[in-house]
Amino acid sequence: MAGFVDDPRRAVTAAHELVGQSIQAVVDALNAERSALEQQWSQSGDGNTETMRLCLRQYRAFFDRLASDARAQSK
Repeated sequence: MAGFVDDPRRAVTAAHELVGQSIQAVVDALNAERSALEQQWSQSGDGNTETMRLCLRQYRAFFDRLASDARAQSK
């Protein structure tokens, strides 16, 4: 950002790329967490009820976190 005075377009382009990289890092982290949840229940064979219940609770907590973050961003 320090180079804005000398080259505003380059500074804005760099900021745009940085935000894009940050967004991708968040998406990658969320996808990794989702994959970890999927592995818990998909590798359990038929999956007993208790395993499925615990997985569903984890999915709900994950979704609640996502929804809370989305609400906070929309304000």
